[in-house]
Amino acid sequence: MAKTLEDVKRVREIASELEQLGVPRKTTDKIRRWVKGEAKRMRDEGDEKLPFDTWKCHICGEERPDDKISVLSKPLVINGQPCGQQNIRYCNDRPACVEGAETFSFFK
Repeated sequence: MAKTLEDVKRVREIASELEQLGVPRKTTDKIRRWVKGEAKRMRDEGDEKLPFDTWKCHICGEERPDDKISVLSKPLVINGQPCGQQNIRYCNDRPACVEGAETFSFFK
């Protein structure tokens, strides 16, 4: 159980960092479910108000509501060998972000 808002925020940041490093989406989704559960628990207990209903788009950089962000998983290939995956968050209601996700890479 998280003790403070900062603890929960840091876990959320770690999930995003792990995703960028190619940790499988299934794993980072488990972490995000935990974060949402902790956020709900803290809200229900009146501890602190937590703004975990938004994500930052990797394409346009804007913070958007959870239902407006999707994730595209692409293989990470180094020297012709697949060695992980990139999980790219993008605005699913903005054509420029949808198209941009196709060519985006954290390693360009």
